Amino acid sequence: MDSEEIIRITEGVEPLSDFYPKRLTDTHPDLKAAYQFGRNYFDSSAALRRFLSSSFIKETWPQEWRKSLDLFFLVRETRFISEMSGSNWLADLDLYLRHTRLRTPVLAVQNSDEFRLTFAENFAARSGSVPPEASPDLIAGRWPDANLPQLFNYSRRRRTAASQISMTSSCSSTSTV
Repeated sequence: MDSEEIIRITEGVEPLSDFYPKRLTDTHPDLKAAYQFGRNYFDSSAALRRFLSSSFIKETWPQEWRKSLDLFFLVRETRFISEMSGSNWLADLDLYLRHTRLRTPVLAVQNSDEFRLTFAENFAARSGSVPPEASPDLIAGRWPDANLPQLFNYSRRRRTAASQISMTSSCSSTSTV
């Protein structure tokens, strides 16, 4: 959202004249209206077009960076839809891990964030052990660094070996009956 857009949507709106932030949260938000309002700003193709047409971005953003922005705006739209409507978190995690090197959406999908992860890492480093409450954040923080093809191959080999052991033991148990 550029300054011109902010001016447009706040035109005619009186500034707050008091210091009562609770007043702003007394009523529950209309989620349908919030979704409809936000959806226009999070649509990846329209948002990218607005971003690139911003006078500020035209002056400051390097030309070579502009070519690689599609994926970032898609991730932004996906996070918005997931937060507002819900989604399959494993599908979202798969998308982020396979197609981006971004850490923040991977953490968000797993109900974590950079602050929680840093806190968990610092606590684990100081205490020398990992408390159960910190484990999900520490695991979430390791996903972006994982070598996924190697991890998937290892997992596949373990499943194959486990199924072979299972078949061998079930064959031997039926032959002894």
